[in-house]
Amino acid sequence: MKALIAELTDSSKSKVPILTKDDFEKKAKTIRDYFVGHRFENQKYAYRFFFCEILAFINVVVQIFLMDRFLGFQFWTYGPRAISFLAYDPEERVDPMAQVFPKMSKCRLRRFGTSGEVQIHDAICLLSLNILNEKIFVALWFWFVLLASVSFVNLIYRFVMLNKATKKYRYLQIKFLASMVTKGELATVRNHGTCGDWFMLSLIKDNVKAHHFKHVVTTLSDALVEEKSKSGKKDEARRLIKNQGI
Repeated sequence: MKALIAELTDSSKSKVPILTKDDFEKKAKTIRDYFVGHRFENQKYAYRFFFCEILAFINVVVQIFLMDRFLGFQFWTYGPRAISFLAYDPEERVDPMAQVFPKMSKCRLRRFGTSGEVQIHDAICLLSLNILNEKIFVALWFWFVLLASVSFVNLIYRFVMLNKATKKYRYLQIKFLASMVTKGELATVRNHGTCGDWFMLSLIKDNVKAHHFKHVVTTLSDALVEEKSKSGKKDEARRLIKNQGI
């Protein structure tokens, strides 16, 4: 993927591609030749990418369950309880954060007495670190929920885009993101490839400028039309040869 994107950018470290017209034409032709020569071969890459996104979602869910177990099964509802705590009357509410991270606790102090022996004193100790811990874990709860939600929505989106029965949605995806590309050109590319090819094209769209992407789609569309025309002529020649008994 990086190699393909690099074809549309200058070899320098500048983020803004500075290419001459001839250089850009050559690089766009390289991408066109890659797509034409490797059609129907991008399925594995797309599905591996999708699998990694599934693993990312599973990782977040597992982290939530492990954190919940670590905190004595209090983390799962920790965020909502911490927020609802603010809505209760100060005289009646019970701080859920104090239940998970108590700030005061009974402790035993061992000190040497006047006779030189160790004496044990019962006392109430301040756990000052828990004042910070309760805030950190509230932030972690919302962060995990945000990651899980975004990952889940992304999985649904990716499933729709990779589903063979949703060509229309894949068409709209790039059409809305690249308004400079004509309807006919996108339709040509859409009808001559798999969802894996479409996925690679969408990745290119996310990493290059709109006018560069338009040129790539235009050259790719022209190449596919030309290929189809040559294929049609070959089929016609085969039929003529067969009919003539050669």
